[in-house]
Amino acid sequence: MEYITNTAGADMDQTQNGKVLIDPQHDPNAVVQDTEMEEDEARSDATFKFTVHNFSKLKDSVLSPPCFMRDLPWKIIVMSRNSHSQDARSDRPA
Repeated sequence: MEYITNTAGADMDQTQNGKVLIDPQHDPNAVVQDTEMEEDEARSDATFKFTVHNFSKLKDSVLSPPCFMRDLPWKIIVMSRNSHSQDARSDRPA
């Protein structure tokens, strides 16, 4: 049986078949070590690449074609941060 202690020192109960298990020999000040997460084989991993030519001349947002991963479409959007915000600020009266 493994016990887990949170950082506040309170015990976290374990259950087995719906019953709470309590260890009377458990030290509430025991140091807890995180167990390393196992690699999830069902987790998706992909790399998308989208090349934008003449990026410095970009005026509007550009959206990549969809790439499908696990039947879900993913797109990359490229936006120039200062192209519209500076224009909007210069139109305002001082």
